[in-house]
Amino acid sequence: MQLTHAGLLLGTPAYMAPELWQGGAADPRSDLYALGATLYFLLAGAPPFEGTAAGDFLRAHVARRPEPPSARRGSALPEGLDSIVLRCLEKAPAARFQAARDLRAALSAVGASART
Repeated sequence: MQLTHAGLLLGTPAYMAPELWQGGAADPRSDLYALGATLYFLLAGAPPFEGTAAGDFLRAHVARRPEPPSARRGSALPEGLDSIVLRCLEKAPAARFQAARDLRAALSAVGASART
């Protein structure tokens, strides 16, 4: 059974990285984008972009910058957390965290400063 086909786009539109919408290849930074979208949902109570059709998501993920999660939720988050989530959601893969360990280190630093 073949699960994938050339030219087939698979994923949950609210969490897909811009490069996937544009026919590019997925790499670990695409997963970090999806993780950033998930973190955004957990912090803000809504995905970074909403729509009713795939085209709505395509335009948003490719061209729009999401508002910070704290603005969307209407209350402050620990300092630095907005910027971490927004870095995960950068349009260009090179502007995102390059590896999960880099994201983990940034989140750990925010957690450590929130505890002091």
